[in-house]
Amino acid sequence: METRSKQTYFAGAFLAAALVGGATLAYLYRTPSPRRVAAHTESWPERTRSAVERMTDLYGPPSALAPGMATWRDRGPWKRITVRADSPAAPIEQTVGYLLPRKSFEIVRDFRHGVRVDLDENELSAASGDESVNRLALNLAVEIADGKRTPEDAKSFYDRTIKLAAAGRSSPYMTDLQFETHRPKNEDRRRRGIGY
Repeated sequence: METRSKQTYFAGAFLAAALVGGATLAYLYRTPSPRRVAAHTESWPERTRSAVERMTDLYGPPSALAPGMATWRDRGPWKRITVRADSPAAPIEQTVGYLLPRKSFEIVRDFRHGVRVDLDENELSAASGDESVNRLALNLAVEIADGKRTPEDAKSFYDRTIKLAAAGRSSPYMTDLQFETHRPKNEDRRRRGIGY
């Protein structure tokens, strides 16, 4: 009888620990409340705090908060949006899934303008102070990768488009992504041998 009692006790203790652990994880990974976001960003520079407010207005509360960062996942066309407190010149980094051919990596990297390529994760990111500028940079990076523009032509187009936007003129390159984003599937990871 004593053995059965110990087994019941340990089973109950294990179940309680699992429930507490699960509840703790759910608490830590819950969508942050507006008050929690405000407290998290109160010491950030004004420009980065304003960027968090703009992204929250557009995409709702962030998915996660970390020291010096607020992150949104799978919002609109974006795989990820990250606002960084330590990057006041370019606080908003927006990432899409994109299958960039390896041969295009160097030429796209030469474009710069806040564009970053991660071939391992099939991601293309742009960082600036404004979402429309990120769209412009990503659209041009994809045109470079596709051979539709040279980096020099893309830089010239970028500068002209920014000047026209400052004068109040709009461009479809700044309002929408002009390419299809890649949404990874499990078989893509298997094919590349990642995680196995």
